[in-house]
Amino acid sequence: MRKRDRFMTFAEQEHRAYVKDAFNLLLVMSCFICLSQALFSVPVPAVFDRFRETTAVICLRQGFAMLYQGVALYAPFLIFVVVKNRSAGRYFSCKNSEASAGHYILGSLSVMGIGVCVWYLSSFIVFSMRDAGYIINENLPLLGNSPVTYVSFVVFSAIIPAFFTEITFRGIVMTEIKKDSYVFAVIIAALINSFSHLSFLQMPYIFLTGLISGWLCLKAKTIMVSYIANGLLNGLIAVLYVIKSTDFSLYDSVMPFIALAGAVIGLVCLAILFSVYGFKVERNEKGFSVKDSLKAFFGAFGLWILIFITVFEVFFLYIKKPKEESESELPVLTEIYMDER
Repeated sequence: MRKRDRFMTFAEQEHRAYVKDAFNLLLVMSCFICLSQALFSVPVPAVFDRFRETTAVICLRQGFAMLYQGVALYAPFLIFVVVKNRSAGRYFSCKNSEASAGHYILGSLSVMGIGVCVWYLSSFIVFSMRDAGYIINENLPLLGNSPVTYVSFVVFSAIIPAFFTEITFRGIVMTEIKKDSYVFAVIIAALINSFSHLSFLQMPYIFLTGLISGWLCLKAKTIMVSYIANGLLNGLIAVLYVIKSTDFSLYDSVMPFIALAGAVIGLVCLAILFSVYGFKVERNEKGFSVKDSLKAFFGAFGLWILIFITVFEVFFLYIKKPKEESESELPVLTEIYMDER
């Protein structure tokens, strides 16, 4: 036993034990997302595969698939918070909100601009891997082939996924962690959210916009700000995806300019947000020190389990190694049509 441990008080021992397990349970619960997503992906195909794909059936399938995927994200953390607090909580409450028009407008523009730019840049990762011969199992939505299904896809994308994402990650996860560390509440919520999407197209922009959304929630004291911002981002990406699927030449010609404009607008709005409202978020209660926060984060075995699961899924489910093939054969991007996310 080291000398400094011989004179450790009970309070210091309790603090050390608390730090060790501070973020563990939430990180462990996040590992169950992959299981819940697998379970909740079954009902929609089982029901709708029995029907002919009419416009109405496709619209219903889009909505229910996004609903089930959202519940799959929410369910593990709902169980956690109900068991822990005996309540599901009221995370969309604006009772003590300090949100202003600037938070909503500038926050939405920064999330949309940066999100679209990074989403577009991420597509080059997938295309580069495809060109290198890898098979990418990317989950792509079922759009249908009529204006009605396109509109329903955009509307559902804007409303449903953002609701479950925000109530889960900016609601439950951040609420449980921010009493210890505001910084790690934002980081862990964004990290788990990005890891829950097994997609190189989605993980980078979800993580970056998650950091902005977390800051907005803490600053404005309501998740309505991040819900609207992420809902608009999802809707915009859905519109661009419809354009890409229906008229690729148009998408290919305008998307670089949209991405560049998004980057400029997003960064400028983010800079204005920080300059007007201040980057630092004031807190009333005392939380962890930086040292304790780092210990709690990197010392949590749940983090390493989550990383292991993600890496395993990426290299065994998402990416397949190139097969030996003749020069005439072209690399393939496998498109699995699902209505999720």
